[in-house]
Amino acid sequence: PMDVDGADTDITFTAALILPDGVISLDGTELVVIVRIAPKVVDTQFDNAPVSVRGIGSGLRVAGDGAVVQAVLTAQQLYARRITADKLELYVDATGLGAGTHQLPVKTDLTSADEVQQVATTPDTISITLEKR
Repeated sequence: PMDVDGADTDITFTAALILPDGVISLDGTELVVIVRIAPKVVDTQFDNAPVSVRGIGSGLRVAGDGAVVQAVLTAQQLYARRITADKLELYVDATGLGAGTHQLPVKTDLTSADEVQQVATTPDTISITLEKR
């Protein structure tokens, strides 16, 4: 048994190997065990998460209704509890695009936070149509 109660950093244990009769170890009779202490990571799913359009050029507007996607946030549990769909800030970047239909990857600013491993969306790209005002 290894006691990690109250640990907030990794713990290294050395354990003596107990081998069955007739078995030998080529690497010695001790085993080093490292127990990694880290925050619990969870997946949180958001259905119908809104996607905004950033960087719309002068004289242009987005045609049609706003897009929504399914998003899965993989983050430390304590952080994930504080995130709601509107805090995901999902967006596509239309900077430099002219009028027409464009297929763009969905992005979020949350992935720069240390507590977030990833934000995956389905679909991972959306189609937007920019038209002149």
